[in-house]
Amino acid sequence: MPDKKGRFTAQEIAFVKAVSESGNPRAAAKAANYKSSAAVTEVMLRPAIQAAIRDHELAIIHNELLPIANKTLRYALENGAVPWGAKMKAVEIVHKRVFGDVDDGKGKTPAEMTPEELSATLDKLKSELADRARPAVIEAEPIDEKPQDPGVFD
Repeated sequence: MPDKKGRFTAQEIAFVKAVSESGNPRAAAKAANYKSSAAVTEVMLRPAIQAAIRDHELAIIHNELLPIANKTLRYALENGAVPWGAKMKAVEIVHKRVFGDVDDGKGKTPAEMTPEELSATLDKLKSELADRARPAVIEAEPIDEKPQDPGVFD
């Protein structure tokens, strides 16, 4: 549990990193040396741990995956050997990212929207907010207490 200054223990940090990178709480628990599945469940239910996992996942997306995606889009657009269908999909992705969707009131400023579009947009935003406000609860599978024999690939 974080101390009064909000710092996590080394075990909690290892768990957060492992869950963020693998998406597997059971494997993360083993990597962080948690001994029981009850302890893992308790850790996963803590809002501070859930927030740290989300923050670490976002850091991975922004710092590692986004640059790769951008390079891939650039390659698709600049390379003559890439098929036209793939080029057009890359153009569509770039346009949507820059200009947004212009269908159903998307991409419009509130001043440009009709009352119905404003109402629909507000309802959609409220729904998204409600979904994001729910705590993420991930059930941890029981950890095998006895070590298993190494497999062929271990």
